[in-house]
Amino acid sequence: MKTNLLRIGLRLSLVVIALLCGVHLAWGQENTKVMHKIYTNTYGNVTIDCPSEVEDGGSFAFKIATSTGAYRLGISQAGKNFRDFSWDDSQNANVAKNITGTILINVVEHTEIMIGEERYMLEKCSAMLPPSQTQPTSSSIVLKSVVTAKGKHYSLNGYEGAYNTYANITSITLPNDKFYIFPDAFSIQAGLTEIHAKAIDPKNYHIIEGAFGEKDLSGITLYVPAGSKADYAASAPWNQFKEILEEPLPKKYPVYVVGYGVASTDAPDSIARGQSLTVNITLEPGFKSFEPSVITIPGEEVNKDVVIQVSTYTENVLSGISYSMSTTQENAFCHGFLDAPQKEVTIPEVVTVGSNSYKVEYIVADAFKNQTSLEKLTLEGNTGIARRAFSGCTALKEIHCISPEPINIYYEDAFEGVDKDACVIFVPAGASGAYKATDGWKDFKNIREEGTYSITRTGFEGVAYYGPDLVVDGSRLEARLTPESGYVLGIGDITVTMGGKKLDPMSKEFFYGTFGKDTLTIETVTGDVTITAKARKISGDPFVLGDLTYRITRDAAVEVAGVKEDAYTKGRSYVIPSSLEYEGNNYAVTGIGPKAFSGRIMESITIPSSVEEVGTESFLDAQADDIHIQRSTPLSTVNGSFNILDKNKCRIYVPKGALAAYHTATWDWLGFPYILEEGDKYFDVDFELTGLTVKPFQPEIAISGRSVSFILVPDSGSFLPDSIEVWYPTGLEPCEYDAKTGKVTIATVKGNLTIKAKAIGALLPDKDTDITIGKDSTYTDGSTTGSKFNGVIGNDEELTRVKSLKIDTEDGKVTGITFKSLIVGSGSSTSQSVTVAETSNIEITLDGNNNLGKVLNQGSTRLLPGENTLLDALVENEGIFIDETGLLDAVTGPAGLTIAQRPEKAPRIEMGSSTLLKVEASAEEEANLSYIWEKFDSENNNWKQVKPEVQRTKALSSLRSDVLSTNEDAQLEVSEAGKYRCLVSNTVNAVNSTLTAYSEVSIASSTPDPTVTFSVTLPSVEGAALSPLAGTYSVEAGGSFSFSLTLDTDYDQSTPMVKVGDKLIEPTSDGKYEIKNINSDITISITGIVKNTTVGNAEVESNALKIWGSNGVLHIQSAHVSTAYIMTFGGQLYKAITLPIGETMITIPQGSYIIRIENQSYKIRF
Repeated sequence: MKTNLLRIGLRLSLVVIALLCGVHLAWGQENTKVMHKIYTNTYGNVTIDCPSEVEDGGSFAFKIATSTGAYRLGISQAGKNFRDFSWDDSQNANVAKNITGTILINVVEHTEIMIGEERYMLEKCSAMLPPSQTQPTSSSIVLKSVVTAKGKHYSLNGYEGAYNTYANITSITLPNDKFYIFPDAFSIQAGLTEIHAKAIDPKNYHIIEGAFGEKDLSGITLYVPAGSKADYAASAPWNQFKEILEEPLPKKYPVYVVGYGVASTDAPDSIARGQSLTVNITLEPGFKSFEPSVITIPGEEVNKDVVIQVSTYTENVLSGISYSMSTTQENAFCHGFLDAPQKEVTIPEVVTVGSNSYKVEYIVADAFKNQTSLEKLTLEGNTGIARRAFSGCTALKEIHCISPEPINIYYEDAFEGVDKDACVIFVPAGASGAYKATDGWKDFKNIREEGTYSITRTGFEGVAYYGPDLVVDGSRLEARLTPESGYVLGIGDITVTMGGKKLDPMSKEFFYGTFGKDTLTIETVTGDVTITAKARKISGDPFVLGDLTYRITRDAAVEVAGVKEDAYTKGRSYVIPSSLEYEGNNYAVTGIGPKAFSGRIMESITIPSSVEEVGTESFLDAQADDIHIQRSTPLSTVNGSFNILDKNKCRIYVPKGALAAYHTATWDWLGFPYILEEGDKYFDVDFELTGLTVKPFQPEIAISGRSVSFILVPDSGSFLPDSIEVWYPTGLEPCEYDAKTGKVTIATVKGNLTIKAKAIGALLPDKDTDITIGKDSTYTDGSTTGSKFNGVIGNDEELTRVKSLKIDTEDGKVTGITFKSLIVGSGSSTSQSVTVAETSNIEITLDGNNNLGKVLNQGSTRLLPGENTLLDALVENEGIFIDETGLLDAVTGPAGLTIAQRPEKAPRIEMGSSTLLKVEASAEEEANLSYIWEKFDSENNNWKQVKPEVQRTKALSSLRSDVLSTNEDAQLEVSEAGKYRCLVSNTVNAVNSTLTAYSEVSIASSTPDPTVTFSVTLPSVEGAALSPLAGTYSVEAGGSFSFSLTLDTDYDQSTPMVKVGDKLIEPTSDGKYEIKNINSDITISITGIVKNTTVGNAEVESNALKIWGSNGVLHIQSAHVSTAYIMTFGGQLYKAITLPIGETMITIPQGSYIIRIENQSYKIRF
């Protein structure tokens, strides 16, 4: 028997504090699985089969075996009650899931005994009365708070309704000690007429909500001890009893001593009411008690059963530290050093003695008091800390708290005498804020996250620091060092040490200004950091010398401050001197000041070798063709020093032999693609690209003798070409090209270059083209053979028309193709348009409005819905054909199939009700139909079958074509919201046709959903009447809007072009324009309506085109292949036909028509 840990837990006399954080991962360790340990604790003849650890987020199975088969199972995760486990029949074991902390499994074996007619389950020193009792012969039940078996006493502190279902019980007596009454204890109890509550104080009864259920208590008599009626009548739920009677108090009360490990006592069997009592208690060897061995109970407390609870424990020493282990609660308490004091102490989350494990609940008062040798303390779990536990530990320097939740400090003197300014508290990542806000911990001045280093500032002059005080080990430090007004700060004014080692900025061990204005950066912090920064005071105003201005920065040094305003002209070249004389003093030019050349447009500038540093934004938004730098060692820069408008158009010239140093220098130099040594030659680079861009940028020059490389990136939806061309003026030149990554490398540049490449994009054929799709995404269109495309035919911008389409992939592999607003042939279903060859296996995704005409499938074809899918096609199937769009109602061929009735598209049902989804299908000839109902699983993004497949067979002799369609077992009753579909298939020999019917069921809310509407704007147009009139209309989300258009007499040769965005809307068969599934505000545009230009009664002639009619026949003579659209005067499309070269004759009813050919409209009457 498995019992409920929540209720058993109420029997425990000690408070169980939650375990926290069982992550056993070294701080700062990366790319390592996080594992959680699994501990066990058993009592009785119990074995547990389970792993010793489990991966974070994982699951594990465990098996329990006991001699009696009855036990209490409790699982805690990180100390908290864990319930995410269940029995798994496939493994014949319990399975715990979603593990995120340390696991402690407690199993206590139960022993079953019978006392009279009552069956009890015993464990250690407690008992329970399980619900599975037999009906008692007596009508009166007396509940006990203590039961005795084989000379031992067991406490029973609650009633769970063991006799609730027995109607013969008329009287129940409750014990007079503290007692819990659990939910549903008396919720049925049909025959109950009286309850005897023996406790003088009604507060002794802890009644859990629902204990009496909905039971009417007014007809039950409540008996209470003499003198307590008023208290009961004033407290719930006892005040619901209409009749409360008092009964005499007993003269004597029984005496019980309850405790695990109690060997003997001198307690009497009973004692008179009001008489004091003294009891001597002897424990078994190895047991100790939290209570004294002699217990005295004063007489005023002897007014109920005397139950003396003895809480026992055992002592163990682990790693020199003393622990006491509770014998009843699977927890332990730390008592401090037993042997010699230690410098470093770790208090584990769980301690193990023998085969059992115990959660360390708290560190007791005075445990480590005055231990002056203790320097480092690690607390692995959320172990409470009692009074003065670490007071006087004056040498304590660091405390490592592994729990992300602040550890409980019960008293403010727990760390009394510890230097809270010097002692560092290390906590898990993200937990520092919580610790800093928690009493007991917030008194410590230095709380840092584990694996972090401190950032210390010293010797700061004229500089403000904006940055963190702590940085995680291995992470990047970014801090702003901003000079105060009137000061300038360069990288040479900053000293940085890390882990005691001075960092060298020229070796890129730290940066200043490279990754942000005034920003100090250390890429990887591996130790405590100390920063010294002394800014230089700017001396006086700038002075003018020649075309430039200068500012004195220190003795014998100046920096360039800018350009003399009246000396600046666009496109000039500037040469900065290495030294100058001013007012009789010689100065070295050592720097370029902030924004000195900002916004200047220059042909070139020369920077001498004396310049060591370039300031913030010195060249912000400047333009320069050439920058000549005479210093072999890269200049010190800050972020934005050389932030010119376009680095890709600027050439940096450096001294011979300095190229490698600049190529590996800070980001300011790495941003320039063209760094040349003085005297290098370069050539122009041109690109002729279609559907491709160049990354990281498109080079305009290439340096002679060096290599040049870049990456070609295809536009969205396109693919990289299989090959590219590189041309020199002398001809085609081979290059290294990776068609998988797009990387192009030209090893040695020898002259001007032209790179030609075209991406593999969508197939956009001419409208009169016969297209054949082959294997490996190749196609043939009459002019080319074996050309590649990206698997898409058509685009989103306009309708794509082809004369015919054949798909013959030959190899039988599944090939995906997307049709985007594709019209094949004339759009008529009377002539062959699309053919899928026998060896082809294709999946066609349909985007937009596709008109495929007549489709002959001889291979394997699956139609899939895309975006805004509409479909017009007649399919003749001789192979395997599956339509998952739900847009086809019929398929012809040997396995012909028709869906005569589809389920309701979007039924709404009330909560708790259901609806019947019906599909009716038929087949004219021999048929083997199957119905498969599926529901969409949004969590896994797939369809799952919800009903067994239904199969029906129709022989050739059947008289009705729909005998297969009316069977109830081919329908689906639905009571849950969701998307459903029915796959209806017909299989005849090797031919299979499948059609799909969809339905989306929703649950009607008690509160109606607000109606979501969108606006549809219909414009007014000259030359036509609209119905409804022009204006803005509201349409419910998902709804449709339609209108008709009638051309005025003077405009009746026009062919209206109706669009929503870039989508062309064709009129329906009744001449209306309809926009479906509206889910946003839309504006309709109407173009193509112009005044008539050409009118003839029977004949129209224009250039090489001639149109006439006679005797019900329309004649069109054309000099080239084209498409004619025959429209009625009301704007309705009558027919679209392909015109070959020569004369075409069409039989149509006599009347007036508009003929539209190649964007020209012609009116004819005959």
